[in-house]
Amino acid sequence: MKLFQNDNQLDPDVADALSELSNVGMGKATNALGKMMGKRITIQTPVITPTKTDIKKLVGKFQGKLSMGIVMRLGDNLRGVVLIIIDQKFMHDLVATLTGVPYTDQQMLEDEDSLSVIKEVANIMAASFMTAISSYTGLRIYLTPVMVGVDIVEDLISYPVEKMYVNPQNCICIDTSFTVQGKKVEPHKCQGNMVIFPDDASLEVLVGKLI
Repeated sequence: MKLFQNDNQLDPDVADALSELSNVGMGKATNALGKMMGKRITIQTPVITPTKTDIKKLVGKFQGKLSMGIVMRLGDNLRGVVLIIIDQKFMHDLVATLTGVPYTDQQMLEDEDSLSVIKEVANIMAASFMTAISSYTGLRIYLTPVMVGVDIVEDLISYPVEKMYVNPQNCICIDTSFTVQGKKVEPHKCQGNMVIFPDDASLEVLVGKLI
């Protein structure tokens, strides 16, 4: 059982299952984030990367830009790493809304309250998707935050690949965007990616459960 076929195209049954689970998981995440912020958040239909390619090309819209990156470790039945990349402005707005403090990037990473909010956002996004997978497959999945940073996307991606020794060719990239709307405030669209790096054994189990 493979994630990709011989022509490097994502297996169509796996793609359909992941797309359905992404819609469910990301929908729950935006509802939860909207309630936290007291704003209406709509989500663009998530796109699952259709081909096996260079990981850095998967998040090309971020290239060269400073972004917020949160790395989380997967445990139990599904092991590996999750990297969440989020538009900086969205994180600044969300942290300021929930804490009442307009932090700079460095302050956001050093202040305990700010880091708590960032980790909670990452938990909501990743856990919503993983809960959808767990409900569909029956797999138990645990998440543990590992690292929060602000950097260009190339370096954010390098962290799990080089420091945590994940296989970049085993990745599943979920590409989406959010639109945040509030009273007397212009709608703000932010971009986000969630990249999942399951280990080899977990990938075989996951694919087997999805098809």
